[in-house]
This record gives sequence, structure tokens and C-alpha cells, in this order.
Amino acid sequence: MSKKADSKPKDRMQGPYLVYGLDKEGKPRGARYLTIRDDFVSAAMDMGLQVLLVPDELASIVAKLPLGRIYASGKGFTPVIRRPLYDKLKEAHDNLEAVHKVESEKAQAESSRRINQLIAQGDVSLGKKATGNLPSDWIAIAAGDMVVAMISPDEGWWSCIIVERDGDLLKLRYRDFPKRPEFVRHISTIARVHPGA
Repeated sequence: MSKKADSKPKDRMQGPYLVYGLDKEGKPRGARYLTIRDDFVSAAMDMGLQVLLVPDELASIVAKLPLGRIYASGKGFTPVIRRPLYDKLKEAHDNLEAVHKVESEKAQAESSRRINQLIAQGDVSLGKKATGNLPSDWIAIAAGDMVVAMISPDEGWWSCIIVERDGDLLKLRYRDFPKRPEFVRHISTIARVHPGA
């Protein structure tokens, strides 16, 4: 009898996804995935690889990557790729992130200005209305809740809204910067915002 329990639909999220980066030996790895599993996301991040939904701006480069494989055991294979292809992908991703960072800074400044204006007018109360849904425990985390996720060691932690939860995999979007691409994180890599904050 085959192990169908290992590939339940609830364990997978629909892509396309991009997994790439330098592994612990400094070798460039990259692949595209049509679906992804939460245990594979954790393993890929442990290898030092990034996991993200494919932004439209990178679709043509990502199409040149091989199709990755995820086995029934949850382990996956992200192959070694040629350095020029990795460099091209990294440059395009870095440029996209730089554009989003500038847009984010502008949006954050505008958001801060508006919040300060509302506070001065006495129209803002702290809590659910101002911050979004704040889950009271880990089991209660669901789509629409606000959590905090590390984007990268350089960018630090940012407030994010859960778009979709599939098992222990969370599809997230930036709370304050809706134009930035959605991304995926394992539930063990995010933090809850304290409901009383």
C-alpha cells in the first residue's frame, strides 16, 4: 500500500515558488516548485536558501531554473545551478527588493504621518481596530491575523498579515507595504504580537 498520508493536500500550498541561495558549502542552488510543503520550507531555510512566491518581475528568470522535487518523506531536492544564472537571479531579486524598500520607506513615512494625525485628533484607539487581529495563542493563528516575521538579517522583523494558513505553512504579506510580493514562512519562524500590546 502506498504512503498517501504523506502527501495530503493540506500539507501543500500552490505556487509557483522560488527556492534559491548559496548552500552551506557556498554552491549556488535554485529551483522552481509548483507546490510546496511546510517541512520542505523549514529544511530549505536550514540550508540557507530563500523561499518565496515568484514575483512577476522574476518570472522570466525563474522559468530558466529546473523544476525542483519534493519527495513523499518531505525532503526535497534543490539542484546546484550555474553561477551566471544564480548571479542574474540574485541581481534581479536584489534590484526588486531595493525598489520595494524605497516604496516601503515612503509608505511607512506616510502611514506614520497619518497615524500621528489621527492620534492628535483623538480618533485612534489601540487594539484590534488599529492593529488587526491579534491571535491569543498559536493554535488560533489564521488568515487575517497579524504576526511578525523576519524578512532577512539586514531588514529585520516586520509586521505581516497571514493571507493563508496550510498546516504549519503561512503565506504572508507585509501589513504596511501591500505592493511587495507575498512570501512563505513556517509557523516556527514567526512571532505573535502580544494581544495586550
